[in-house]
Amino acid sequence: MPPFVFLLALAGILFAAFVIYLDHKKKTGGTIDPKALEQAMADLTAALDEAEGERARLTERVRNLEAIVTTETYDLLKSDPTPEQVERAATRLDPALLDDEAPLGDDRSAEDAARAEEAARLARRLRGR
Repeated sequence: MPPFVFLLALAGILFAAFVIYLDHKKKTGGTIDPKALEQAMADLTAALDEAEGERARLTERVRNLEAIVTTETYDLLKSDPTPEQVERAATRLDPALLDDEAPLGDDRSAEDAARAEEAARLARRLRGR
């Protein structure tokens, strides 16, 4: 085989590889800017921290609401209970509900904060605190 045929085949392969490389570069937008990547990571980290805080607040709110609606004490507060009824209701409380509440966050709306505080206040009242 003459060297010319070999060089022609090699040039064709290199040209095809170069065209594929240019197409890939066009699709990816060239190089990745490290500063833009760092900013995107910082934004994602901030969003994750915010979501975790919101999840913690919602978990505490659900705990308070469960304490309100699942205890006999709530019904007893609306009536005139006997001491025996109060004692029986106190022994049926879930011990997990007696954990201290997490502090309220400052980044909620005033209405959400008021509702959460009211739920926490009522839950503390039902827990006997």
